[in-house]
Amino acid sequence: MSPQSLRILIIDDEAHNRKAIKRIIEEGCPSITIIGEASSAEEARQILKNTQTDVVLLDINMPNENGFSFLNSMKGEHFLTVFITAYAEHAIRAFKANAIDYILKPIDEAELIEAIEKCRNLLPIIAGNNGWANYSQSLVHAIDVEQQIEYPKKFTLPHSSGFHIVSVADITHFVADGNYTSLHFISSPSMLISRPIREFEEILDPNQFFRIHKSSIINLKYLKSYSTAEGNEAILSNGLRLPVSRRRLEDFMQIVNAVSRKL
Repeated sequence: MSPQSLRILIIDDEAHNRKAIKRIIEEGCPSITIIGEASSAEEARQILKNTQTDVVLLDINMPNENGFSFLNSMKGEHFLTVFITAYAEHAIRAFKANAIDYILKPIDEAELIEAIEKCRNLLPIIAGNNGWANYSQSLVHAIDVEQQIEYPKKFTLPHSSGFHIVSVADITHFVADGNYTSLHFISSPSMLISRPIREFEEILDPNQFFRIHKSSIINLKYLKSYSTAEGNEAILSNGLRLPVSRRRLEDFMQIVNAVSRKL
């Protein structure tokens, strides 16, 4: 008897991760069909609308909309989920307790293959016993646990003779400078930190901070207005004008509208 064939969708915002996952599957997993790759939650939803999928390999830490928010929007859909994350946060323990597979980055080939084999064995059991409701409930529990995770309220930032402790709420925006990032504050001098902007993006609250451009993240608390007079620009409360990239414009408008509805 041939092994159970699986149709897999890869969701990860970084192309090199998707490429690595695809290579591992093609080399190590028989009878697997990769039905598509998505770089965002919205792109994944469009693929799932038109293509039957058995397993989703889902990155948790994605800009604009993370993996938990994506799953929340897909309630009632029938596919297994393998989480992929760079952080062994306490939520991971909840995933394991609820029989949800997960892979830590950097991805270990053997672990990914094992997770896919678990899905191969689990799929006919869930589908055959109409167990999708119970599986979906375990995902909801994982989402609830994730929502309890607290984002940092302070940063400890080293400098040549010690460190500064700063309040995240006082940061107006971040600007990338190669492998460095400059942090700008509402009433203090800026600081240049030897960490890439991506690392800050991964740990900031996505409901408060938004990456409007590859080189900048803004604190929505200090967003005053938006203008197209001289290109797409976000205008902060201190008068600073920062460009909003076309690629991020639609998501920017959506999160601004979402924040406005909460006020």
